[in-house]
Amino acid sequence: MIESFVSRLTTMIVGASESIDVLGPNGFLRLGIPIEDAMLTADSRLRLQTILTKPLAGGGNAEYAWERNPSAPLFTATMLAPAGWKVRTSKAESPISAVIVDERELALVQMIIGKQSVIPNFVIEGRVNVLPYQIHFNRLWSSLNRSETRDGESTETLWDDVLGPAIPQIETHLVQVSNSYWDELIVYLARNPEKLHGISPRRFEELIAEILSREGLQTHLTPERKDGGCDVLAVADTAAGKHLYLVECKRYRTENPVGVELVRALYGTVQQRNATAGLLVTTSSFTRGALDFQKPIEYRIALKGYKELAVWLNRIAPKELR
Repeated sequence: MIESFVSRLTTMIVGASESIDVLGPNGFLRLGIPIEDAMLTADSRLRLQTILTKPLAGGGNAEYAWERNPSAPLFTATMLAPAGWKVRTSKAESPISAVIVDERELALVQMIIGKQSVIPNFVIEGRVNVLPYQIHFNRLWSSLNRSETRDGESTETLWDDVLGPAIPQIETHLVQVSNSYWDELIVYLARNPEKLHGISPRRFEELIAEILSREGLQTHLTPERKDGGCDVLAVADTAAGKHLYLVECKRYRTENPVGVELVRALYGTVQQRNATAGLLVTTSSFTRGALDFQKPIEYRIALKGYKELAVWLNRIAPKELR
């Protein structure tokens, strides 16, 4: 069981292409499983960041180095730093443990409220919205305020109250953080739609999913793949029944319009999956062939280019923040 878990975790870490962010107690993550070996397999050319915290009081495994000897050297930091990891440590406790791969996939997560685990310990592989955890990690990372020297080694320290379990319902807080993040991003992009070309393709997919959810649809971001499927599943639960919409997102440069092939492929997927309709959204525009193909099937396939997306962002942006 443990060997299988570590193997899957290692596979995900090895498969990272941009970054790995790790948040967890010093020595071991809350699973009580050493993952240093898995972390040491990461490509040192990536952005590798880890925040090591004090294990929750009374919540853990006797194997935690900090619980065995609070004055022991930070051996995990010592192990990871030479392998290219940037390590920040805190004497505070964290109610969350997580490994985030490429800012879009949760390799592992556990959330503790009190002494209860509200999320089981396992590799999640994209089945949970990663964004709140990434925001949480980024806020903690940027909360660095000073450096200390311990046993001759310099270790960066966060304010103790930043990671303290003072939030009664951390999950609710993460949702609030996520909503605040999207409010600000949507307003920013509504004012500066040209900045859409600067966000990553995956973040663009997340943005469209968030906009659709604010339109009242239930959205699910699909795992990244290259098989011509769809990026977002959106369900409208109406008095007339449930309707499934397949959404394809293309974060293209202005000079690279979407051709008829992609529109035709989405239409085929809609028919194959017996969905209600499809939507193709791009930061670019559409070729004449794509527009001509879509016109007679406008009730099955909708197209939104850069101009329509800018109007959409302006309409959905919170008025109080404009």
